[in-house]
Amino acid sequence: MPLIGLTLLGAALRFATLDLQSFDFDEAITVGRVLGGSFGHMLDVIPASESTPPLYYALAWVWTQLFGLGEVGARSLSALFGTALVPVAYGAARELGGRRAGLVAAALVAVNPQLIFYSQEARAYSLLALLATLSFWAFAVARRDSGARSLVLWALASAAALLTHYFAAFLVIPEAVWLLAVRRPRLPAALASLAVAAVGCALVPLAARQSDGRTDWISDFSLGERLRGAVKMSLTGEYDPTSNWQPGLLGLVLAAALAVAMRRADARERRGMALALGLGALTFAIPLAIDLAARELLTAKNVILVVPLVAIGVACGLGARGASAWARRACSARRAWPLPWRAWRTRACAGRTTARSPRRSGARRPAWACSLPITAQSRWRATSPARPPLRPRE
Repeated sequence: MPLIGLTLLGAALRFATLDLQSFDFDEAITVGRVLGGSFGHMLDVIPASESTPPLYYALAWVWTQLFGLGEVGARSLSALFGTALVPVAYGAARELGGRRAGLVAAALVAVNPQLIFYSQEARAYSLLALLATLSFWAFAVARRDSGARSLVLWALASAAALLTHYFAAFLVIPEAVWLLAVRRPRLPAALASLAVAAVGCALVPLAARQSDGRTDWISDFSLGERLRGAVKMSLTGEYDPTSNWQPGLLGLVLAAALAVAMRRADARERRGMALALGLGALTFAIPLAIDLAARELLTAKNVILVVPLVAIGVACGLGARGASAWARRACSARRAWPLPWRAWRTRACAGRTTARSPRRSGARRPAWACSLPITAQSRWRATSPARPPLRPRE
């Protein structure tokens, strides 16, 4: 029920205001030049007009044939993708840190200003965030699951993400390397990685045709401005003025999540947090290194796939199950043996004599019996020389 409520909240925030603004320049190009003709015309125009692969445009062409080319019709597909991201983020965070972490991640994704903004734009970025998070979820499952289903899902989601945006490679490649390192046997992971690599290789000619200077506008902004813009857009949205407090706020949120995780999280939650934040940082660091060394390409919308990963990592810390120590002790007590036997066992192991457990010949259990599992201890109790085997009631 909470997940349904968060999904409905995300849908309301994305669908309610689709028609408040007219198309911006990029949307006008997509709608007017790419989606306005036949399906074949759309495929012919993409290399000369767009800078991303064709999957989003193919889906948008089919969608606009049904719902029209107006603001609501063209943008509602992105809003649908953005809404679907909420339960996908929940699933990924639940895999890493449990149900509470999943709900925190779903809440963070549902109300994130940048994800809401690009869920209301007729462009590929909302689909990129959805498919990248789905790829990460399948990757998280495939790490521990030796079956083929999770690998197939990971390969499909990763290939679809590459067909949506080239920046998906900065997430998919580290995932593939990780799977090849940890999966045994290694052959299924290798085959899945080769399938994804084949899709990437098939996109090379299109990427070469689109590398004609159409993204040179990125160099008009310094790297510092673009980094600060990427941080602030993930916190306050596209149009809020950039200020220096926003990077500080993100740092405080991450520091709080780390502090909570170190204090309250168990080993599984810590590993999940490290995995999500680590892959998110790597997905951001690779294009940053390319930007520094070769070509300016880092912008906030290109690295939008990092936002759900950071939300999942923070959720694993803020949603740590150790927040309620009383509930954990209560659950442990419910699973334990009856209290009189627990007290006798504790006193016997400590070698103390009490009124409830007078020391008899052979009544004190050897030290090795105290370390046995509960079932083995009960067997020892039933066959102890001081306690004859239990007999059925006549």
